[in-house]
Amino acid sequence: MKLASGIDTGPAEPCNKRSIDYHGGVTETGRESDPGGKMRNTLRAAAYELKTLVRKASARDSANSALVARIKKEKRLIFTVTNGRSGSLTLARLLDQIDGVAGLHEPAPSFHLIMRWAQGRPNLARKFWLQDKLPAIERDKEPIYVETSHLVCKGFIEPLLDIGLKPALTFLSRDPRKTAISMYRLNDIPGRTNRALKWYLSPEDVTCAHIPPAEIDRLSDYQLCYWHALETQARISHYMDVAAQKMLKVASVDIEDLNTWDGINALCDQLNIPINEASQTRLLKQIGNRENERSQEKRAVEISDAELEREEREVAALVSEATDNIRVASIGEVFRTYLTTAIRGL
Repeated sequence: MKLASGIDTGPAEPCNKRSIDYHGGVTETGRESDPGGKMRNTLRAAAYELKTLVRKASARDSANSALVARIKKEKRLIFTVTNGRSGSLTLARLLDQIDGVAGLHEPAPSFHLIMRWAQGRPNLARKFWLQDKLPAIERDKEPIYVETSHLVCKGFIEPLLDIGLKPALTFLSRDPRKTAISMYRLNDIPGRTNRALKWYLSPEDVTCAHIPPAEIDRLSDYQLCYWHALETQARISHYMDVAAQKMLKVASVDIEDLNTWDGINALCDQLNIPINEASQTRLLKQIGNRENERSQEKRAVEISDAELEREEREVAALVSEATDNIRVASIGEVFRTYLTTAIRGL
């Protein structure tokens, strides 16, 4: 038989003399395959697949290590621990006026895409950092990267630390009642409304202090908003402790401080962010500009101060009795929690 190249391989063997056994090899027609050959080929195939997976994992780990090393060398990372409706967009716009700083609010890829799933599933959050968020951060040209999204404290800080990065943390505070009223007026009701399911914690989340479902159901919309403000206060306290243990640079600022030059200047001092003359000029023009007010979306608050105080006392008592339930949950628990909160928004 001649190949296309012209090489003569000799006479072709009649096809009825041999048969191909893809488990045991080539055998004479009519004879049983070698069982040992089947096993050996199966093991060879399995070994090849395992080697391929190991090579891919090794290459991925190597690429991830290189990415983290570049971020450490080229970037300073600053993230924010805050509630939302607390001046986070205003803070981003202010810091973005400073040379060498990328001040961003909720840039793509956004944490909200997997926030509900990532809580209690640190490996998922870690993959999000390595595969999506850090590559996007690396592409930004500024050496200081500041993201003021309130979502980072909802399941993403510990996985970032586990990767080996040590961001600075800004603790941005606002009076709990003012925060809760702002959420309530926008109908951002934790665990109940569609937008809140995307962007806010729910009392049923596995990383929140446990509150019995029957107690959650009887809470008013305002009480759920106030619960979220108290939960954020607890997280600020928690991450202050984490920052002290991990020796992270921190800064504390109140929303009212964002309205004055002294407040912004003090914040930048805490974060070691230099402000040159040109940056100061831009900052002075930006200070006092209110961001993300969404006035046209707000509803009136038809609750008296006395009623607000009564509802707040109930929530505070409920929270004080709750058991600390921050733990790694099973995927079944996360899935059930996701479905429960999602169904509430239908």
